[in-house]
Amino acid sequence: MYNSPIIRCQTYLIGMAVGWLLQNRRKVKIHNLLNLACWPVVLATMLAVTLGLYSEGGGTALPVFWRAMYSSLSRIAWGCCLAWIIIACWYGYGGPINAIMSSTFWVPLGRLTYCGYLMQIPVIMLLSSLHVSEVWMSSSLEMVVSRYIPNVVVTFIVSIFYSALFELNFANVIFIFCSL
Repeated sequence: MYNSPIIRCQTYLIGMAVGWLLQNRRKVKIHNLLNLACWPVVLATMLAVTLGLYSEGGGTALPVFWRAMYSSLSRIAWGCCLAWIIIACWYGYGGPINAIMSSTFWVPLGRLTYCGYLMQIPVIMLLSSLHVSEVWMSSSLEMVVSRYIPNVVVTFIVSIFYSALFELNFANVIFIFCSL
């Protein structure tokens, strides 16, 4: 069920609605009081979605109702929060969040994120297949050091090569054809 594309369609629809809004509405006036009220709500909602299942990691199961609510609404809530951040920053209501997100520091990482997204599953499968015996984790720190960091580092190394071999070359080809 998790791999079905229909599971994520709500977030895609929210993203398409935001894209339509940004394309067709050049100016949007957001009242200052609404802007000030939305930011804490958005940040609290994102924190709740991120940490919503924290107790489950410790062995305490949430009641079925709250698990169903989380499963059905967490992606929609996350998509709406991202939509607000994008809309607020695009129309000039982002403040320091816009300054952070618009920093040139993110440009190299932003170009590699899609390649990293495409390459992460093959890298995880490759690194997992290198273990000849069962893997036992005794702490979260051990899991981060032995699994998470190597997966991220190898994924970004592979993404650099993948981007250089395919993405940048196809972008140049497209640029040449568009300039004709």
